Amino acid sequence: MPLLRPPTALAVERSVVDDLGFTVSVKRDIRRVVSLVPTNSEMVCLLDCERLKGGTRYDRFPEELVRRIQRKQIDIIGGGFDANLEKIVQLQPDLILTNGPTQQRFAVPLKNLGYSVVSLWPRDMDGLVKDFLLLGELLGQERKAQSFIHDMRQRFQTITAKAKQKPKKRAYLQMWTEPLITVGGASFTDWLVSAAGGVNIFADLAFDSGQIGLESLIQRNPEVL
Repeated sequence: MPLLRPPTALAVERSVVDDLGFTVSVKRDIRRVVSLVPTNSEMVCLLDCERLKGGTRYDRFPEELVRRIQRKQIDIIGGGFDANLEKIVQLQPDLILTNGPTQQRFAVPLKNLGYSVVSLWPRDMDGLVKDFLLLGELLGQERKAQSFIHDMRQRFQTITAKAKQKPKKRAYLQMWTEPLITVGGASFTDWLVSAAGGVNIFADLAFDSGQIGLESLIQRNPEVL
């Protein structure tokens, strides 16, 4: 079945610049969102879960998101590494959310079909705040986004204060099992582990994530998996 193009939009559009530096035209009235990673699914649902029409098989939070998946109100488009493009276009989204460079193999063909694809790729707290505020603006939920950010900052300050009182531990973060894929230093997860008192043993990877060998994992001897 050939991939479908989005219907011609009569609504006024606006332009935004995503985390990869791409300028993207998006509708001002966004009703249908598809997310290709759990973090983006979570952010959409915290702001307005009814607009999320497609998510991943790994979406687990918030509870409303899980309930809507169980009720078949949100379709599963696959995972971050095996998103189903045909399924995505069948949902006719107004906005598609991806993350970093590793998902450009999905973003490019969708853009070529005329869909609005925004890459949200925060790598620290400032980046997360910027992306959440942008999403709040796109969905018309600016005040709600600001409220969540205020609460998040307060809770995170408590966590980092406790972490500073304890010795750092070497940590291994597994994203995929076969093959073994972990996160590198250019990732939000790496920053988060560091802020919580850990040391990512594969922080020297050049990308946000990458494939590793079991021997390399054993040699680096993580204390926390």
